[in-house]
Amino acid sequence: MIRPAVRYYLCVVVIASPLPLGSNRQWAIDVLLAATLVVAAATCLAQAASHRCRKSSRIAVFATVPLVLWIAFVLVQVVVGRVIAGDQSEVIRHGGDVLAAYFAAPWWLPFSLDPTSSINQLQRSILYLLLFVLALYSVRSSRHVRLLLWAFMVSALTQVGISFFEHLQQAELFNTTKKLGDITGSFANRNHFAGYLASAAAAAFGVVIARVGPGDSHTMNRYRHAIARLLDMLMGPTFLLFLVAMVMTGAAAVSGSRGAVLALFGGLVLGVVWRLIANRGQGAFSMLVVTSIVGAVAFITLNETLVLSRLAELVDGIGRSGRLGEWQLAVRAILERPIAGYGVGSLIDGLSVHRNGALPTLTYDHVHNVYIEILVESGLIGFGLLGWFVLQVLAATSANLRARSTIGAEYSFAALLSLLVMLLHAFVEFNLKIPSVTTIFIIVSGAMLAEARAIRSYARR
Repeated sequence: MIRPAVRYYLCVVVIASPLPLGSNRQWAIDVLLAATLVVAAATCLAQAASHRCRKSSRIAVFATVPLVLWIAFVLVQVVVGRVIAGDQSEVIRHGGDVLAAYFAAPWWLPFSLDPTSSINQLQRSILYLLLFVLALYSVRSSRHVRLLLWAFMVSALTQVGISFFEHLQQAELFNTTKKLGDITGSFANRNHFAGYLASAAAAAFGVVIARVGPGDSHTMNRYRHAIARLLDMLMGPTFLLFLVAMVMTGAAAVSGSRGAVLALFGGLVLGVVWRLIANRGQGAFSMLVVTSIVGAVAFITLNETLVLSRLAELVDGIGRSGRLGEWQLAVRAILERPIAGYGVGSLIDGLSVHRNGALPTLTYDHVHNVYIEILVESGLIGFGLLGWFVLQVLAATSANLRARSTIGAEYSFAALLSLLVMLLHAFVEFNLKIPSVTTIFIIVSGAMLAEARAIRSYARR
């Protein structure tokens, strides 16, 4: 009975976590961590009492190792940072002897310029590890993956409803500090809100595209079959799912986040190509039709002027306050300490060291690129560990596409599209630094690896 309870707990986390965590409320992270610790402890006790403890599969162990090593790495950064700074860690923002002590340390030594922030990030990392392990433990079939993805879509629709209500009432329900009239749901930032909706919409589109599916091996029959499936979709329950996905896409576009909508379209194209390769070209017509519809609607809603304006801002930002200006400064910081970085959570301190007179107005809370931020904060060590984890997840999801039945494959494809959109959006935002987004990413990743384990276990029988 403990496994279903854990699955429902994960569904509750998926649905409810964006409400307080969309704006990074620390008390919500504390509550979620405490609740997850209780669930994890209860699961361990139930397993011990049932005498069903089994040896972990190789997939589960290999996927968990980089996350455990990441936590150990952050812990080392905190300890070394405390040793160097002593009780003066807060004066690092203002320079002085403590700053000199940090940079007198070897360039390869892991430390944190801001140990207090690193401790907060360590707390989040432990939370993500627990959620990942719970997903690995509780997911046993494609039905369980479907349950988690439905919970994700319900969560996204809840965000759309909150935004619609706030827009009509001209009132803010969850975040009174944001600009009145911004469409952000319970998130503090419209880009994070749009990225969350885009990843949920990608999951919905994935199910729709997979259901339209490949047809007969004969070319003409294949096209006839695809057209028939499209017509069935327009008159069946799949069309409702398609409408839900379009509503989420429209809400993301109306928020004005160009990066999120482009990430959605790019994720769909990349995912469709991925699936076509896995299926040896079958289903190309129907998949491309659905993707073209999504692209056309997104383009009309967003319009080319907004897209071109974003590209102009990127170019205009070279050496100034745009994203490229931020990335230039981050690259200088990375080259200074490429191995271990400046400490997880110490991005502001690491970049402030490299500011100069040509960049007087920048405030570097983030550099709007998760990959660059990881390199600044944790160097090649941290980037390698997290990259190792992500590659395992994508490889397992791709294997699920090839091995699963039609029903199982459609939800694996939906999960793949959702993960790809999050990863693409991370090139222009710090979405994966937002706890609610990272929570979804981790739970879906755990579900995909658990499904890959189940497939491999079934193949051995």
